[in-house]
Amino acid sequence: MQVKQYAKSKKAAMLRQADELLAKGLSTSKIIKELGIASPTYYAWRKQQKNGATSSPLLEEVEIKKKDSKDLLKENGLLRNLIVNMALELNQLKVF
Repeated sequence: MQVKQYAKSKKAAMLRQADELLAKGLSTSKIIKELGIASPTYYAWRKQQKNGATSSPLLEEVEIKKKDSKDLLKENGLLRNLIVNMALELNQLKVF
């Protein structure tokens, strides 16, 4: 029997599809058949997902937004310092 290797993105997509089908009321066995994977594979992926080994694209997007937010806050701080320095220089020029 040939062993298939699925990419993380493919696993995440299949698990998302499974979630959608579960929400529609399909049984797990029917979902597994529709996805074309073995039952142990499905449950292993769910376990990995629960443990965080297979992060969902939604979680990845949140992590990216957190990183972007941190970068923006850092840049905002640098810009504030620049404005304060420019204001101080302007005050010094007005004094002379």
